[in-house]
Amino acid sequence: MGVGAEGDLDGAGEGKLVLNGGILDLAGPSIDVTTLSIADNTATAFALTFGDKAITARKMYVGNYGAGTFNQKGGSTTVTERLYVGTCGASAGWLTQSGGSIAPGGAR
Repeated sequence: MGVGAEGDLDGAGEGKLVLNGGILDLAGPSIDVTTLSIADNTATAFALTFGDKAITARKMYVGNYGAGTFNQKGGSTTVTERLYVGTCGASAGWLTQSGGSIAPGGAR
């Protein structure tokens, strides 16, 4: 499946959510992590589409080394430090918003 998580993802400690493939099904109303990375490894692709949820992250990478897509159809995304899109070498990142709100902190 290729979905890995490191640390605590319940907001109780430092957490990192890495999405490199598979399906992420959120049962709860929110994700609160230190780092959210979509397509973090070379030759990986992952698209995260969500609505009516809240995501809070200190740092967010969309296409860090692979091909990452972040589709926001509702809800809210708050990045307190940095939002990176298509950041490394041959990576590719796409961020689309058709609803909700994005507060990018310090986008790059």
